[in-house]
Amino acid sequence: MPCRAWFRAAAIAVVGTVTCSPSRGTDPAGRFFAVHNVMHAMGFFQAGPVNQGALAEGQEIKLGLTLPATCVAVVAVGGNGVDDLALQLLDPEGKVVAEETAQGVEAVLRSCVDRPGVYVVRLRMSHGAGEYLLSSWTGGEAASDKGAAELASGGTCLAPTVIASGHVYTGSTDEGTDDADGSCAGSSGGKERVYRLDLATRQRVVIEVSAEFDSVLYLRHGDCSDDSAEVKCNDDAGPKRSRIDSVLDAGSYFVFVDGYGDEAGAYRLQVLSRDAPTLADVCRGARPLAAASRVVGALTDGFDNVNATCGREAKGIDAPFRFDIAARSRVRLVERSTDFRPVVHVRRVCEDAATEVGCGDSGFTDDEAAWAGVLDAGAYWVFADGAEEGIPGGFTLSAETAPERAGSSSGAPPGDSCGDAVQLTGLSGRVEGDTFAAKDDVPISCAPNGGADVVYRFDLARRSRVTARLVGDESSHALAFERACGERSTEMACGLLVDRVVEPGPYFLVVDGARPESLGRFGLAYRVRDMVDVEAACTRVPPLAFQRKEAGTTAGAADKFSSACGVRSLSQGAPDRVYRLAVARRMQVRLTLEAQGFRGVVSLRRVCAEDGSEVKCAEAPDDASTAALVTVLDPGTYYAVVDGAGPKAQGTFTLRWEGVEENPKARKPAR
Repeated sequence: MPCRAWFRAAAIAVVGTVTCSPSRGTDPAGRFFAVHNVMHAMGFFQAGPVNQGALAEGQEIKLGLTLPATCVAVVAVGGNGVDDLALQLLDPEGKVVAEETAQGVEAVLRSCVDRPGVYVVRLRMSHGAGEYLLSSWTGGEAASDKGAAELASGGTCLAPTVIASGHVYTGSTDEGTDDADGSCAGSSGGKERVYRLDLATRQRVVIEVSAEFDSVLYLRHGDCSDDSAEVKCNDDAGPKRSRIDSVLDAGSYFVFVDGYGDEAGAYRLQVLSRDAPTLADVCRGARPLAAASRVVGALTDGFDNVNATCGREAKGIDAPFRFDIAARSRVRLVERSTDFRPVVHVRRVCEDAATEVGCGDSGFTDDEAAWAGVLDAGAYWVFADGAEEGIPGGFTLSAETAPERAGSSSGAPPGDSCGDAVQLTGLSGRVEGDTFAAKDDVPISCAPNGGADVVYRFDLARRSRVTARLVGDESSHALAFERACGERSTEMACGLLVDRVVEPGPYFLVVDGARPESLGRFGLAYRVRDMVDVEAACTRVPPLAFQRKEAGTTAGAADKFSSACGVRSLSQGAPDRVYRLAVARRMQVRLTLEAQGFRGVVSLRRVCAEDGSEVKCAEAPDDASTAALVTVLDPGTYYAVVDGAGPKAQGTFTLRWEGVEENPKARKPAR
């Protein structure tokens, strides 16, 4: 397809994408990503970075754009308050070579330029005022114009076919050799063809294979025959397509077209490249990130400039921010994205991976990555990054600081000391807290000194069972349960879970940093059960007859017991019933629970009032299905608890127990 014909088709796709969206009162990022996805799916890549800002009516900006002889699309998308955007493309002499004339909140400019050079994009806010997003795309057309290369197929590692950007190469693997495998396809019997690509400068390279078979595309640097020299591998960019899109430093690379399994056949190989900024250039262009601030950004068709020690090495698109600290401080950085898996990492020197001081790939919620710690005064570079290669999307990045010796009266969080411990009330609940600005003033046995802590208080009027656990964690925390706050000698439990039966009186629950640098938000779920009621219920447990179905219902019953199965929420459980069974001889016992209308759980314990005496439990796979528990029991009295999986799971049921005496001769001899 000729360049201009191709571009008309691409332009129709772009215009259709942007104009199908609401034109006013919407965030431009969502519409911009729709445009990006269309262009990316068609095999094009960005000619320049995403530019984001705001303009008043009548204002304009000019942006430089370095282009080869190619076709280019420039797309601008306006946000709230924007009525009309105007676009122009100026050649290196300042002459207008293309402009967008239609009135609207989106502007699309299309042009094919005949010579390379530095062009200028001029964006003007003709009517209205507000935010905009702007970027440009090239690709696809050059290869179509130039046609296939002279060589019909690739070679081998000993004699690779030399290829260059902007060309299409056709070939077949039928007559190739089976000397190499790509890491993304495992060991295979497919034959491969080999090409050599020489780069004089750092380049963004897009290599794509479309084939008559299930193709595999992989790239090695330096040594063609060395498996460990592989830098990229792809085997699934679409039906019978493979694609590598990567920033590569100057050097010689070897491109392998292979088949998955023993597949082989004809293929088409296309190579496109353009200059990529050096890491030094990227670092010089880093946006500032201020303390107590939040920035909004987009990782679209940019580069994977740096990697990190967490988040699968952070191989996604990344963007650097410069972060200056005036004095040694606690620092918290949070990256959030619903489009990709975020990774946030920090370096002391932007270009030096060895100076990484922190990396986080998880946070308080599933769409967050957080890092918190103490940093000395100075300049740092914070990277908003992603874990997976090439997945674009929007993100927010926030920074927060606090004094190294936190806990001042003005900035102290609730529960920062024993004297202002947060009161926990009710039979169950969930609270959220934050140790970022808290002091370290309550030592606990299962965490080293130095971690900031927050204190909660229970006042129990009756003998009770207290359970608590962390249900969300921005950093790493531990729990301690004490009779007297701050006195380690009164500590009754310490770890990730608290589960204790205690007498009436005051008690304190401490959330502490598992390490001195562990700072951040957490979620805490707790439950208090009146053991007087539980123990009273255990005095009147009905018997469960052997080999006889017992019908009953948990509807309207109290939630007295818990088990290791069916746990959905610590703070809210399901009603339950308990039965007593007597085992006269050592036997294999089977408990069968058939629940109607809810997912049933059956558990077996030795002591009625003690959840910790549980022998075994079983949960039904879904609602209204059977849960079966099988175990071997010694002679004695046991208690079977019928429960529900998840809050308020209740209804009618039948329960049956049966057993087969264990053959003493079948027992293994004691050692």
